[in-house]
Amino acid sequence: MKKLVGLGLMTIAILSSAIVGFASEDNSFYKFGQSISDFDKKVQKSPGLANDEVIDAKEVHALQMFYEHIENKNSQAARKEAIKQVVEDTVLLQEAEKRNLTVSEDEAREFAKKQREELGKSSNAEEIQKAIDGLIQGLGISEGEYWTDYVVKGYMKQNTISKLRSEVLEGIEDQATRNETWEEFVKTLTKSSSIDLKSIE
Repeated sequence: MKKLVGLGLMTIAILSSAIVGFASEDNSFYKFGQSISDFDKKVQKSPGLANDEVIDAKEVHALQMFYEHIENKNSQAARKEAIKQVVEDTVLLQEAEKRNLTVSEDEAREFAKKQREELGKSSNAEEIQKAIDGLIQGLGISEGEYWTDYVVKGYMKQNTISKLRSEVLEGIEDQATRNETWEEFVKTLTKSSSIDLKSIE
């Protein structure tokens, strides 16, 4: 799950393609969604800059809440990991844009439609739907809004980074080598970027 989550900026959208391993009988997803919807009620400051681009405070908050409510990490560890991941994804998106690999809104909307159809065919579709319903209720939006608007923005980012990954790994077939190559690419790109973090607290 962690690697799947890392494929894009951490929005709720990622859950719709990787929710299977976390679907459960409790209300974790409702609490998660609620914590995201509460974001705008609080004053949240960006943790800093990545190549002069402001790091999205809402993305950091969303991922932090995911780590806290779904992966049960403590608040400080979740915050630190969330900032690290969002910084990496931000510079990856910047690199993808330089290479003209950006996914359009129409492409992302079509992808969301297919994901919704695939989830409906899953062997544990009922359990998955229950988790998604909890998330939607926590967010305070309709199911239609979730699939046609909310997740689309996340898929634009997720699939843009996926396209970059495919280009970087073109011609490499061994899975272990692919993983190592991608990890090294992300590490090198992040280190060569200008990252100015105010705080990880």
